[in-house]
Amino acid sequence: MRRRFVVLLQWAWCQFRRLPLILQWLFGSVCLGAFAMAAFVGNMGLALMGTAIALSGAAIGGVLGAIAVLVPWGASVVYRAKRQSRDR
Repeated sequence: MRRRFVVLLQWAWCQFRRLPLILQWLFGSVCLGAFAMAAFVGNMGLALMGTAIALSGAAIGGVLGAIAVLVPWGASVVYRAKRQSRDR
C-alpha cells in the first residue's frame, strides 16, 4: 500500500512539473492560500471563540476545498481551449 502511494505521488509530481510555469504557480498559490486562510482563521477561532473552531473548521474546510478544486479545473479548461485555438 505504501509503495503504491509513493508511485502515485511520484506520478502526480511529474505531471505537475510538466505543466507550464503559470499553471504551477496558480496551483501552488491556491494551495498556499487555502492553507494560510485555514491556519489564520483556525488560530483566531481558537483564541477568540474557544470551541467554535470545531464548527468553523468544517465550514471553512468545505469552502476552501471547493475553491481548491474549482479554480485549477477552470484554469485547465481555459488552458485547453487556448491550446486548441492555437493548434488550428
